[in-house]
Amino acid sequence: NRDVAAVYMMCRRQYVTAEEGRIVAISIPAVKAVMDLYGVRNQKQCLERVVMAFYHFENQRNRG
Repeated sequence: NRDVAAVYMMCRRQYVTAEEGRIVAISIPAVKAVMDLYGVRNQKQCLERVVMAFYHFENQRNRG
């Protein structure tokens, strides 16, 4: 889906980190702001898919 890809690409480096600096999640407010800017209609589905993509690529990155 183009909306998911566009939102993910804009937000992929907007992290939530733990105290020790470990990345724990993507920033939901950042995703929401980009969805609003892009006029995404089904924001719930887009958010779910962006979060799934984030964790997929984060797991790939951590595996080396």
